[in-house]
Amino acid sequence: MDQKAKILEVTLHMIKEDGFNGLTVRKIAKESEVNVAMINYYFGSKGNLLNQVIAIILSNFKESFIYLDDLSKPPIERLKSFLKSYAEICYKNKSTIRVFMLNGAFDYESQRDYFVYIKSFGFHKVTEIIGEITRERDVQKQAMIALQIIGAIIFPTVMLDAINAEFKVEDSLIEDNIDKYIDLLLNKYLA
Repeated sequence: MDQKAKILEVTLHMIKEDGFNGLTVRKIAKESEVNVAMINYYFGSKGNLLNQVIAIILSNFKESFIYLDDLSKPPIERLKSFLKSYAEICYKNKSTIRVFMLNGAFDYESQRDYFVYIKSFGFHKVTEIIGEITRERDVQKQAMIALQIIGAIIFPTVMLDAINAEFKVEDSLIEDNIDKYIDLLLNKYLA
């Protein structure tokens, strides 16, 4: 692994473990076994480094939307494939997503790019396929259904620790049963 990739991987790991509090370039350099100058050489600043880490995670989410374009499959199967991919990415990155969401809004270029994509293409694809499946023509209702389903995928990744502490829900309950969970959601919202 080259030094730049190692720095990105270490930074992502540090964010997952400790969040943003106390995250410094010096700590990242020490954990990456490079000097601060090397981080500045590759990234220019801590902000640019964090931007690239966020971009890596968000690019995975963007790739999930490809499943919605596979016209060889029926609409319900495309939606299931998208949701499964989206959920798997959420669970794979749950600690980092939790940190991002619970620490408030950040203003990184990669986040803005992702939200532009979601606004321009991604969310529209989800609402269209929901319209295909349900025959619902009201775009606002399609959007509400999409938000409910996607929210039901993201919520456990962010709140599972708190839910587990209070209700003793196993961390792997949804993750290990993602197909059943998605079927349950789709039966609830698309029936």
